Amino acid sequence: ENDSSFYVQLIATNELGCRDTSLKENFITSFHYPISIFEMTPPETNMYLTEIDFSNNSIGADEYSWNFDDGITSTEIEPTHALPDTGTFNIELIANTINNCPDTSYNTIRVDAITNFYVPNTFTPNNDGVNDIFIAKAYNIDNLTLSVFDKWGTLVFYSDDIKKGWDGTYKGQGVKTDTYVWNISTTDGFGETKEFKGHVFLMR
Repeated sequence: ENDSSFYVQLIATNELGCRDTSLKENFITSFHYPISIFEMTPPETNMYLTEIDFSNNSIGADEYSWNFDDGITSTEIEPTHALPDTGTFNIELIANTINNCPDTSYNTIRVDAITNFYVPNTFTPNNDGVNDIFIAKAYNIDNLTLSVFDKWGTLVFYSDDIKKGWDGTYKGQGVKTDTYVWNISTTDGFGETKEFKGHVFLMR
């Protein structure tokens, strides 16, 4: 943490044994290197809470350079920064001295998307143009598969198209008024898969 200075001494001796000494005080200076350390609050977050507080715990530095991995930088000691999107960000802190002796540290923060969807509990496929299709309305979901089963476990509908729903038919024929079981599998922007199950009442 401290700079150190050293003297250099030269002793010259000739063939007759005569000696002369030269001493240079503070001839060499060894500059210290800082230690770059920081923490983030919160360490994990989501798309609705993207403002991050950065605590700088570095030792022996005179100046700082932050890179937030989103095109934004800062020279504040302890900045607060709002990340612009979901994803994983590699935060960099360069702690430097006035003698240009830098040290760099990194931390990773993940901003999760809030994934959700709405599934109706009833639909009426009677071709009146209102509520004729059983479909999940998804938000921040990249992939969604929908399976519908009757009470005997027969698969009456399947789709891996997030925009396609069930029209209440099986093999081209309208099914009867009854309660059906649905299964939904979703994949979010991080490639994580989740499974959901429920019931829907088909009424004609």
